[in-house]
Amino acid sequence: MAGGLIKIRDTDLTEYENLLLFRDELNKEALHYEAEYTRVFGSLVLKLFKLKIECIKFKKSIEFCERIRNRGQSVNPRELQDFLDHEMAAFNQELEHLKRKNEIARNAKAITEFDLIQIKRIYHKLAKSLHPDINPAFAKSKELKELWIRICSAYKANDLPLLKELEILVNRAMDGKRNMDFAIPDIANRIISVKEEIREIENTDPYQYKFILNDPNIVKEKKKILKEEIGNFENHRKELEDLYNSLGISKTKSRRVTKWVVN
Repeated sequence: MAGGLIKIRDTDLTEYENLLLFRDELNKEALHYEAEYTRVFGSLVLKLFKLKIECIKFKKSIEFCERIRNRGQSVNPRELQDFLDHEMAAFNQELEHLKRKNEIARNAKAITEFDLIQIKRIYHKLAKSLHPDINPAFAKSKELKELWIRICSAYKANDLPLLKELEILVNRAMDGKRNMDFAIPDIANRIISVKEEIREIENTDPYQYKFILNDPNIVKEKKKILKEEIGNFENHRKELEDLYNSLGISKTKSRRVTKWVVN
């Protein structure tokens, strides 16, 4: 058995194929639940995160100014701004990510059940031939490898017209290659591994969001909790803002940068 390849039984291959397709389907469902979760709760989550960022920024500003003053020095507006730019960079990046997620969720197009069935049928058909874990020999073809990447993207995006186009391109690209021999190394352990992946997907977010989204009472309760958190952070931000203002520091904005000035 050169290269560690083994001859596999049809039953093993069938189970492996079905598990891989089921795993991919679960991953796609998880993306759907994540998008729906964002559509339902995204505006509240975004508002809450913005408030948290504002509180963090006030805290860091206060700590910076107090540290400088404890040294008997004056606060340099540029140094304070540079400090905040550095300290808040990761938070601001996450904020932009949340904004993009909300925008995508709001603009997502609805899709019919009939189209979903066609998408699943085409993907399953193509996956059984091109999936690199099912047929590693095809992964050596640059053309088929690139097509597979496009197929995965179209499948996740529920892009039925593109999948239909890719189906034609795959049929053309595979002409004369259908009888290629292939073998899958250590298929028994691969089956175990895919089963573990499936369990992991089913028991973690975002797939678990479905249990929230499918229960109107839970959705209502979660919205209530988020709104309460928003109220608490609004109060906390006001407290921090008052403390910050008591230090005699104010903000003035220019086109390029927010300047912090000691009164």
